[in-house]
Amino acid sequence: MAHMPQTPPIQPTILIIDDESLFRDPVAEYLRHHGFQAHTAADGTQGLELFRSLRPDMVLVDLRMEEVDGLEVLDTVIKESPETPCVVISGTGVLQDAIDALRIGASDYMTKPIQDLEALVHVVRRCLERASLLRENRVYREQLEQQVAQRTEELQARTAELEEVNARLLSEIEERKRVEGLIAKAKKEWETTFDSVSDHISIVGPDFRYLRVNKSLAEFHGMHPRDMIGMLCFGILGCLDRQSLGCPHKDFIERAGQNPEEEIIRCDELDQWDYLSTTPLYTNGEYFGTLLVHRDVTEQIRAEEALKESENRFRLLAEHATDLVARMSPAGEWLYVSPSCEDILGYQPGEMIGRSIFDFIHQDCLPQAAACLRRDSCRFVCRALCKSGGHVWLETSSQALRDPHSGEILEVHASSRDTTEAKRIQDALKRSNEKFSKAFHTSLDGFAITRLDNGQLLEVNRVFAQILGADQEKLVGARLETMPSWLSEADQQRLRRELEQHREVRNFEATLRSADGQEVFVLLSASVLDLQQEPCLIYSLKNITDQKMAEKEIKFMAMHDLLTGLPNRRLFLDRFEQALNRSKRYGEKIGLLFVDLDRFKQVNDDRGHQVGDAVLKEAAARLEECVRKSDTVARIGGDEFVLVLGGQMEARHVEVVARKVIHELAKDYTVFGFRCSVGASVGISLFPEDGQTLDVLMNKADAAMYRAKGAGGNMYLFYTNGL
Repeated sequence: MAHMPQTPPIQPTILIIDDESLFRDPVAEYLRHHGFQAHTAADGTQGLELFRSLRPDMVLVDLRMEEVDGLEVLDTVIKESPETPCVVISGTGVLQDAIDALRIGASDYMTKPIQDLEALVHVVRRCLERASLLRENRVYREQLEQQVAQRTEELQARTAELEEVNARLLSEIEERKRVEGLIAKAKKEWETTFDSVSDHISIVGPDFRYLRVNKSLAEFHGMHPRDMIGMLCFGILGCLDRQSLGCPHKDFIERAGQNPEEEIIRCDELDQWDYLSTTPLYTNGEYFGTLLVHRDVTEQIRAEEALKESENRFRLLAEHATDLVARMSPAGEWLYVSPSCEDILGYQPGEMIGRSIFDFIHQDCLPQAAACLRRDSCRFVCRALCKSGGHVWLETSSQALRDPHSGEILEVHASSRDTTEAKRIQDALKRSNEKFSKAFHTSLDGFAITRLDNGQLLEVNRVFAQILGADQEKLVGARLETMPSWLSEADQQRLRRELEQHREVRNFEATLRSADGQEVFVLLSASVLDLQQEPCLIYSLKNITDQKMAEKEIKFMAMHDLLTGLPNRRLFLDRFEQALNRSKRYGEKIGLLFVDLDRFKQVNDDRGHQVGDAVLKEAAARLEECVRKSDTVARIGGDEFVLVLGGQMEARHVEVVARKVIHELAKDYTVFGFRCSVGASVGISLFPEDGQTLDVLMNKADAAMYRAKGAGGNMYLFYTNGL
């Protein structure tokens, strides 16, 4: 049997209207590469002419164009062909134009420059798919309207027949009204229930198109329920892996019409779990559709997983904790005891489980322990009896676990820490308070103590007040966070986050503003502590301004020439590497100029190094005036300089800069009362024409420079083969 020739797929037609060929042509070529027919127009007038002649499937239009701008084009396209999707392209500074375009009816917008053309292809395909769905929906709705009209004519004919026998059916009409009232009531109740549930509920026909959807499903997709009638459910379902050959969601729905089913399916695209159920619907014994219920159960699944993880973490924490971790019944019976009980009390866990906690507590602490079993949370210190006959001091924190419905206590969880050693040193700590006070006020660092709740200063030493530029006595009682010389709001927020997470901060670098407006760099540490049972913060400030200034100067010296202040060879190499990477990525060119001063050695020998250094500094300043701020001027040797010109730098642009360099450096220099003239020889190499690496480009620029110097100097030459 002969094979019928296959019709090649129709390629969607894309019209690109943009007055920038550097954007318009590459985008058109990229779209053609991805299977689209791309046509271009250089302005709005030409674009509208092509639109009316081509009738493309989609339009990409730039908002900012001369004469007919993008908004006018967009308005005309939407009026003449409302179903044609339009994507507007705007610059980064014209966001309001993009917003206006969306209000007019643009399908989407993107901003220039488009770094990832694959994202543009994704937007084009998404808009074309949406336009196709809307056209399918319109056609289907028109068919439904034709069917309704036909059915209306049939009903009108039937009504005429019924009117002829109306007299004979009066009694039947009354009965029918009663029955219809019951049916209407039942239908209303069903519709109310259908639309009021939060799950996504719909009825799909045998062709898997929506016959009815509830409000929850429609609102989730930003549509009205009637607009979804006739749409394929596969294109609207919350998760449908279109890239997969076998999508479990689609497979499940296609089994509809056989038996009621329900299933929880993993959605890898959206990282979620979906609950789906189908119930076949019949009328007069014939299948006419399926009731489809869809619900996102991700939170439920994750909550169950989190519960398992939490229980596992509790077990790992309890078994590896040095504190004694326990679970008890409301009556005080041990339900679980961590292995650390052997180190603290000398008992194995099995020797304690099933017994009462009161068997292990000193009698003086029994009332307090009994009271804690009845509280939601409690903290107390008591003496616990050891297996050896001695006792230890335990600091215990307990938390009651209640039934969420009845409020009854189910279990009490407790963590106990051996504080015997801490209690022993408590007296020693008390004696150390006096030593702390002396150290606080005599330290060379700034110290301050504030209340934790409102930041009120309770105590300040002399150095802290000096760093803030304030009177030590007036600081006490003031709120630290409101002082103009304190941390910025951003630094205060960072500090608060660190304290909330760790209760202390170490070596926090910040900048203060002194009373005279100077920046003061400080190294700040802060810790939460209790003073007389009141939560407080103790701050430590070290003035590191001199250190910071020295570091900044050292960093500058490492990357710059000390005489001229220009980038040195090290910074030049870094700048060139950045320019090279950008050029390779965006297809740009680089101009490299090697500059050597003419007759400089004679000036240096005749007038001395002081005059020579002054000439070099002046030459460096003139070179910086010859280039843009984005370009680089570096000193890489005694009287040798190099210029890196990036961007869309053609040979003619490099030549303009080279002429300017020759002209500026040829001007006379007047230093220390002496007048001299040096001039310059300039060699030029271009990337990528002359080489792909810095070494190759430098060698070729150097060769061109020596050729210029050999020809008499005070001139520039491009590298050519044969040098």
